[in-house]
Amino acid sequence: MKRIARTLLLVLLPAFAGGCASFSPYSVDESTIETHLSDRITSFSRDLSDRGLPVTLELTSADVTIGPENRDVAVVDFGGRAVLQAPRIPIDLNFSIEGTPVYEAEEKAIYIRNLKVLSTNVEAAGSAFDLSPITGTLSDIASQFLNERPVYRLEEEDTGARLFGMMNLRIDVQPGRLVLVPAGSGDDVQRSIR
Repeated sequence: MKRIARTLLLVLLPAFAGGCASFSPYSVDESTIETHLSDRITSFSRDLSDRGLPVTLELTSADVTIGPENRDVAVVDFGGRAVLQAPRIPIDLNFSIEGTPVYEAEEKAIYIRNLKVLSTNVEAAGSAFDLSPITGTLSDIASQFLNERPVYRLEEEDTGARLFGMMNLRIDVQPGRLVLVPAGSGDDVQRSIR
């Protein structure tokens, strides 16, 4: 009987330890989110003529800053190009958006919500222009882009991530990373995911 109990303990202990490890918080760093966004940006292009602007907008880059000044927000600095349709003039475009990271349990994905435009700048033929008159349009475009596309999704192929995604999770914003933890957990253990 002692031998059966010992064998059972040896079999269950690694399974229990592995189970605990899979429920440790996951963290997603800025470079991981930038990689996911850059994959989605490559196909993003919007014709703004329906908004009364003879412009086609293309996004080309997204730099992410998580938790600046220890605030629970993420800042996305978008780079792109606007092309005036007549005459065809390419314009370099940069704008910064700030929002709140949110975990959507049904999709097992992280989105950035409650967006606001922090700054806008365009440069054409060496001249800088203020885009403040169309800040609302940029905000709408960025909101649409980020509302339709998560900045990160738990990978269903990873058994640990799949089990972790079944839990009630919350996001803890830390400088440089988003940490997914079970709601109500104060555990500081982290496992990076990519």
